[in-house]
Amino acid sequence: MRRWDALKNNENTNRIIAIATLAIAAATIVTTCVVVKGSSQTDKLVTAADKQADAAKSFADSATNINLGIKDAVDKLNIQAGELDESAKQMSRLATATEKANANVIDNDRPWIGVAMRIDPLEVGKIPTVDVSMINTGKRPAKVTSMEFQGQVFTVFPKIPPYKPQGPPSTAILMPGFPTSSKYNVTNESITQETMNVLTGRTATLYEYIKVEYVDVRTGTSHHTHACWNYIPETKAFAAGFYSCTEYQDAD
Repeated sequence: MRRWDALKNNENTNRIIAIATLAIAAATIVTTCVVVKGSSQTDKLVTAADKQADAAKSFADSATNINLGIKDAVDKLNIQAGELDESAKQMSRLATATEKANANVIDNDRPWIGVAMRIDPLEVGKIPTVDVSMINTGKRPAKVTSMEFQGQVFTVFPKIPPYKPQGPPSTAILMPGFPTSSKYNVTNESITQETMNVLTGRTATLYEYIKVEYVDVRTGTSHHTHACWNYIPETKAFAAGFYSCTEYQDAD
């Protein structure tokens, strides 16, 4: 009762209210400081986070720019590589064209040996002779390494006609435009009546053929000339004599 009476006293009540008010005010101040301090820390964290976000964005932008720069450099290198490849192909085509042009010039200037024959008329009891002339119609000298000739009777001319041994092959340099000639016997024995009967009856044919092998003195390339004549008896259209064969007429 005494405590309640004491509280009921105005003076005491005012003191208590004042003390409570001071306590509340102090608590409010402390709370406000804590909130303000917490708010300040939060602002700092937000600012730091913003700075980190800006830095990350700047780094991402830099990385993007670097990637774009690398891609641009790679694209340029690819273009340059393509241009170099095309240039190399063009140079190869030019080199090939030059080689072909040079080869054409060399081929156009190569030696060409042509052969002509003049054969005596066939007579029973005589050995016919033949004059063979050769001429180099090319533009470079030719080295003749072999010249073989043969006269023989065939019912059908063979694809690869035989040649009898004629001793060591003769060699000679044949200059462009200068002809050379030689003479030899068509057969090794006289023409018999039996042989004439076979030839005039067309049961077989007398062939005179020749093979010339030679080398281009500049390139060392080997070439050959084949030539052939056959005896045709007298007909309404032709006089008896030797005429060019349809076979064994080629050169390379």
